Amino acid sequence: MARLVHPEGEKDIARGCIANRVPQGISTNASFPIDEIMASVPKNANHPFFFQLYVNKDRSKSEALLKHVRSLGVDTVFVTIDGPTQGKREADERVKADEGISSPMSGAKASNDKKGGGLGRVMGSYIAPDFTWDEFTWLRKHWDGKIVVKGVQCWQDAKMCADAGLDGVLLSNHGGRNLDT
Repeated sequence: MARLVHPEGEKDIARGCIANRVPQGISTNASFPIDEIMASVPKNANHPFFFQLYVNKDRSKSEALLKHVRSLGVDTVFVTIDGPTQGKREADERVKADEGISSPMSGAKASNDKKGGGLGRVMGSYIAPDFTWDEFTWLRKHWDGKIVVKGVQCWQDAKMCADAGLDGVLLSNHGGRNLDT
């Protein structure tokens, strides 16, 4: 949702990363479709991209998205596991959401309800809260590239990732925003 702070959002992030070959992770919640973000850099830049997947409650939507992302040449997916539900973001709840905001890859659209705007809550409502370790088998059926697990918080989970044959881990607690939720 980088478009919230600049009209070119993730496209400008991609252009800014080229000079130092900083890889860019494009989230399921990006402001633009992945095609547009990747097309914003020159083809000859050979810019490294990876995709950050938030697994959809409707797994078929994640399957279709993964197929599309892979067709664009992306070879690594970071599966986010530390945000199955959105954290209680009180300041975010108090802000009235611009109902024109949407995330084209997730299909989420901003709205206001009796709790307020809550972009994190509203925009993340599609995320599957029931994703388990067993589902990495499902993911491997639909992604033939590298799989990195984002949101691992302890060595035991890192070991489970290794035992499952996953390609990497990213230690994270989602900026601490989802703790105690």
